[in-house]
Amino acid sequence: MAKKMSIHEWQAKQKMIEWDEKTMATGVPEVDNQHKEWISRFNEFEKAIVINNGEQACSDTLLFFLRYTDTHFRFEENIMDLYHCPARYVNKQEHQRFKAWIEELVYKTWPLGALPEDVVKLEQEMVDWLKNHICTVDVKLRESV
Repeated sequence: MAKKMSIHEWQAKQKMIEWDEKTMATGVPEVDNQHKEWISRFNEFEKAIVINNGEQACSDTLLFFLRYTDTHFRFEENIMDLYHCPARYVNKQEHQRFKAWIEELVYKTWPLGALPEDVVKLEQEMVDWLKNHICTVDVKLRESV
């Protein structure tokens, strides 16, 4: 039987992401709320990894993100177009790349489920996306609003 992890060990192992208004807010409350939902779902995935349920959570998380990218990306791109945000073209390119990556991982994991390496890939890509994309591309929207 595995050793029970203390709350401090559990927290130290996680890559939890916290919403930071100063570095993540776009100036559009609906976009920010959607980003908060992404972060919340990612944090649920992180909790599942820590309790060794990462493979099942990976499949569930992938399906959520695949559906959510359609809604969120379309909304965010329309807002950026509406306000003539200078980052709108880069944003669309990055959205296309990310959506293709998610689709590829869903396709790979769908028939048999996620493997441990798929969990690691999803975790790494999501941390990068949620921290870097939001904080460097999406936040440029606030200059246009």
